[in-house]
Amino acid sequence: MNRVRDKWYTTYVKVVKKKLNVNLVVATIIATITFAAGFTLPGGFNQNDGPNQGRAFLVRKAAFRAFVIADTIAVTCSSCAMFIYFLLGDVVEQNQFYRLAISANMLLISSAGTMIMAFITGMYAVLGHSRGLAISVCAIGCSSFIIYYIAMKSVFTIYSLFRFRWFVRIVLNRLSV
Repeated sequence: MNRVRDKWYTTYVKVVKKKLNVNLVVATIIATITFAAGFTLPGGFNQNDGPNQGRAFLVRKAAFRAFVIADTIAVTCSSCAMFIYFLLGDVVEQNQFYRLAISANMLLISSAGTMIMAFITGMYAVLGHSRGLAISVCAIGCSSFIIYYIAMKSVFTIYSLFRFRWFVRIVLNRLSV
């Protein structure tokens, strides 16, 4: 019975590691985009000589501040996810591998969501003078969260069933020993 479980786990790890490699690339792309967005701030910088030189033009706008916070969260979450994906290559213990993989995936999902929020708030800050266009950008950008929710709901329903079956297998294997 243990050989069957070990073979199943080995196959499972191979499949998951391939998926994690793709996720590592996605996390790297998100980190790169959000890092660059943090230095090329919407609205630009004041380049005139004086006490405000180098200061962002939109620093007083709430939407700009929301952009900075969302962008920082996206960079942090994607960087942490990248680090965990690197660590997963060396993890051999089942429970630790499973926990780290879930953590990295949650961080990646969070970074994708906050990257969209950063985009929406950055566009809103820049387009504040054109209310109709700014609201349109917000509505279109926020519609992506509805799509995320529908996709995540179906994935986590399947994931929950898979996790429950995996848990039952472990319990039955331990009871049979």
